[in-house]
Amino acid sequence: ASAAMSGRIQAEGALSESRAAFTRVIGSAPDKLEKPLVKLTLPQSLDMAIEAARQNNPSVIAAINGKESALAL
Repeated sequence: ASAAMSGRIQAEGALSESRAAFTRVIGSAPDKLEKPLVKLTLPQSLDMAIEAARQNNPSVIAAINGKESALAL
């Protein structure tokens, strides 16, 4: 039971810290937050996922460009 109580106290502390960070960044306390509507569509195959990463992930794009630049030397 004490482990559960400890976990709850930690979770409440984390919630309090999150609210304080929100207020610090946004300038006011959170009020009437709504869950955003997010339409998530996953790639149909591994190859499609890899291609999407190549086209959309800034880290992957930077790595590819760095490799191409190194090979061009």
